[in-house]
Amino acid sequence: MKPKRTIGRREFLKKSTQALAVVAVRERMLPAGAQAATPGPAAGSIPIRTLGKTGLRLPMLGYGGAGLPKKWLNPLSQEDRVALVRYAYDRGLRYFDTAGNYLESQAILGEALKDRRRDVCLVTKVETTQPEEVRKGAEKCLRNCRPITLTFS
Repeated sequence: MKPKRTIGRREFLKKSTQALAVVAVRERMLPAGAQAATPGPAAGSIPIRTLGKTGLRLPMLGYGGAGLPKKWLNPLSQEDRVALVRYAYDRGLRYFDTAGNYLESQAILGEALKDRRRDVCLVTKVETTQPEEVRKGAEKCLRNCRPITLTFS
């Protein structure tokens, strides 16, 4: 009997991103300008749920920005990674997650969603609980993501 092979989180993210890039290219979603003009199904096609105690009603499927950094072997260009996020938005996703330690993920999400701010829930994290460091992380997020509002929880 062969031993079961398990992969770590980072390896899973790398492989998932590579697979998504292949699917995106195969569906001809790239280059960036091509798909932006062809929106997919409305947000109503993904089941909607209330996000915790916030009262926000969002599609239950979200987009994690950890797979966006080039350093983590994302094979797409900057333009194509922005197009990938817009593709996800055009297909109904409205919850986007990132973090300061996801390298350029915040900037990519910020660029991709800049004209859709009121329609998305963009979530970020900081890597510390020290108040002065939390402030720096929040300021970095504001510069990179360019959100309309910033809520702490």
